[in-house]
Amino acid sequence: MSSVTKDEILQAAQALFLQKGLESVGMRDISQVLGISVGNLTYHFNKKETLIEEVVTRMFARYQRFPAACTLQTLDEWLGLLENLVVENALYFRDFALFARLSEKVREIQLYVCKDNDRFWAETFSLLIDAKLVQPEGFRGHHQRVWRTLHFMKNHWGQRQAAEKNLGEPPSSYRIEAWALLFPLLTEEGQAVYLNKIRRRKRGRT
Repeated sequence: MSSVTKDEILQAAQALFLQKGLESVGMRDISQVLGISVGNLTYHFNKKETLIEEVVTRMFARYQRFPAACTLQTLDEWLGLLENLVVENALYFRDFALFARLSEKVREIQLYVCKDNDRFWAETFSLLIDAKLVQPEGFRGHHQRVWRTLHFMKNHWGQRQAAEKNLGEPPSSYRIEAWALLFPLLTEEGQAVYLNKIRRRKRGRT
């Protein structure tokens, strides 16, 4: 193959990055997989960082701003979507911290997502407090610390799953771990909803 499209390059690069990690893949590795010269590759992407930016930008193009959850069932569905998102974008979440060091553009994308995460959780907690499903804060900033911990967990869940895979262990569930942090914040009514309508339903499916 003497020439390829940008889309073919991006697909090959993403597959290699996922297989070997960002730091272990160079432009020559990508060109060899595609059967083209490094010169042909750099015609489309002048350096590795530019290629990485484009890979992440394509992932980010599918990003959706979720409306706040007004029920615990809706929140559970959203946590499930997040878990699937981590699996579908394993490359991004496995090398999350490294992406920011390699590209300023990617860092800006990550900051945008962090701010949108704060927006979602702030609105969600407000609605769930009004519905008497979540307790008011025990101290100022308590809820924010919890949801930022959840966001940190999500961003690095890919690394945990990769480690579990290497150890031959079954993949853990972000959704279940998230509820372990959220459950103590629920009111008695909220805990009853979780135990009877969310947790019990999941057990019934297994």
